[in-house]
Amino acid sequence: MIGFRNTIAGNSADFSNDCAITCDGDDDYFSPVQGSELGPSVTDREFACSMWVYIDGYTSSDANANVQFCGKGIMQNTASDNKGWSFGYTTYSTDKLIFECHAYTSAELKLRIQTTYEMTINSGSWHHYAVVRRFSRDSDGTLTSDNECKYEIYYDGALVGSTTANDSSNTLLKAGGVIDDGSASSLKHRCGISHANNNDAHAKFADYAFYRDVGMTAEDIKIMYNNGDMVFDHNTHPKAANLVMYYRGGDERN
Repeated sequence: MIGFRNTIAGNSADFSNDCAITCDGDDDYFSPVQGSELGPSVTDREFACSMWVYIDGYTSSDANANVQFCGKGIMQNTASDNKGWSFGYTTYSTDKLIFECHAYTSAELKLRIQTTYEMTINSGSWHHYAVVRRFSRDSDGTLTSDNECKYEIYYDGALVGSTTANDSSNTLLKAGGVIDDGSASSLKHRCGISHANNNDAHAKFADYAFYRDVGMTAEDIKIMYNNGDMVFDHNTHPKAANLVMYYRGGDERN
C-alpha cells in the first residue's frame, strides 16, 4: 500500500491515524487486504463498500476516461472478458458514477449489471461514496419469492442509483447469484487503479470500509455519512460485526 502513518487492519484494531492516502494518477494504488478470503471474495454474498474521496486535479484532459475508486475486477471492460466488481466514475459521453458487477459461467453465458448516476465530476472537495449489493427479504428474513437483489450507489448519504436483478431480469446476478471475481492470483482488491487499461485515480482516499454478508440499508449508509462529518469510526456502526476490511484515514485530511 501507499501512504504514510496509516494502517490497514480489521475491525478490532485501535486507530489514531491522521493522514489520507494520496494517489497521484500515475500507477499509485493501495491494496488493503490480499488473499482469496480476505480479498475479500464476494461471489454470491451481500456486501457494502464505503469511502470518502477527494478528486484532485480533474481536468478536461480526463475526458473519455474510466477512473476506478475500488473493486476486485475490471471496470467498463468488453463483454468478452467480464470479471469481478468495480466502482468509480466514467467521462465517456456523460460524466457519471458507475458500479458494475459481472457474472460469468461460460463463453456463451455472461452478464454485466451496471448501476449509474449522472453527475458533474468536480475536484477540490471531499465527498462520501458507497455501493451496496443487497438481497431483498420478507419480514421474517427469508429471501423474497422472486430472489430480488439490489445494486445501489450512494452519494453524500443519499441513494442516487439503483438496479434490480431477480428471477425474471438479470437472472445471473439475482439474490445468491455468483459474481465472477476471478482467482486470488488474477484479481486483487485494489483502490485507485483498475485491472484494465483505464485511467488511474488522481485522488485522496479516507475511511475505506468494506462490509460483507449483510444487507446495508439507506439508514445504514446515512450513519456512515455522519451528517457530512468525516470523523466516524466504523467499529461503532450497528453492523460492525460484518466489517471485514477497514482503513481509517484519520481525522485530519490534508
